[in-house]
Amino acid sequence: MVKKREQGQGLVEFALILPLLVMLVLGIFETGMLFSDLVQANASAHNAVHAAAVHIVDGSGKSCYDRAMESLGEPAFLLAEGSIFTIEPCSDNPYWVGPMGAQVVGTWEFVIDPIDPIFHDNFGFPVTVNMQFRGNFR
Repeated sequence: MVKKREQGQGLVEFALILPLLVMLVLGIFETGMLFSDLVQANASAHNAVHAAAVHIVDGSGKSCYDRAMESLGEPAFLLAEGSIFTIEPCSDNPYWVGPMGAQVVGTWEFVIDPIDPIFHDNFGFPVTVNMQFRGNFR
């Protein structure tokens, strides 16, 4: 039998712990979204750098840069905003061929801005991420 003054004790304890549980779940969720963005950026940039490194002039009118951007695609970032991808040395000229053995460098730059205000305010967000990927002309 529950005493009159102990009624609602479970509800009060749940109300005290609920914000902590919600923050924990949101933190796990946002960490997963951040990891997903980084994996997508890594995979798409790898494909773009590879396409630029094996660029062959074939008369199709596609330049090294065009092939790289075609391979890059449009990754569906969850937290990243304002992404910019650059690839060097690639030209817009469809007949340009990079020197054999020269290094191709692809650079992603994007801003990570989490949804959760606790992470945003207390951990120095938004953050600019700069990732570089390298390959050699073959």
